[in-house]
Amino acid sequence: MTTTNTDAVPSLLPCPFCGGHAEIETIEKDCFGVGCPNCDFQLMNGPWAIGWHRSKLSAATEWNCRPAAGVQAEAVTAWQPIETAPKIGRTLLLGYPNSAGKWRTVRGQWMSEAYIEQNWEEPDDVEPGWFETSVEAEDVPNCWPISPTHWMPLPAAPASSAGDQEVGS
Repeated sequence: MTTTNTDAVPSLLPCPFCGGHAEIETIEKDCFGVGCPNCDFQLMNGPWAIGWHRSKLSAATEWNCRPAAGVQAEAVTAWQPIETAPKIGRTLLLGYPNSAGKWRTVRGQWMSEAYIEQNWEEPDDVEPGWFETSVEAEDVPNCWPISPTHWMPLPAAPASSAGDQEVGS
């Protein structure tokens, strides 16, 4: 991973899996990610390309939007009213009734005016708000405005166990 100028971004929290030193990686011009070279974990939840961020600040902020190792966060295990959701750019589960009245759950985040201006190629006429995000979409910026009524945090990644096998083994 490429080491970057730490004066431009906040200090990174340690890796949530191994406690190792996290680093910002420059993928290409104006494309950044954060990961741990010790255990090879990479955060892939940004709105750009396959989950990258358009700025070092955005990547670092998203990496740091979690409790530090050993800090117990209050568990949110049920849908909460959208008015209580954190508007810090963190990826969340968002839900709302669709046009047919069926519940729809999506991956998304709040995007502020500053975030949109800094991370979008064409920020003109884009209002701050909730956006469904997708790392699979080819259209830039890989997100669409939505009006969710509820939110939940993303669940933790599955823990590996001694019985788990690697794909292809």
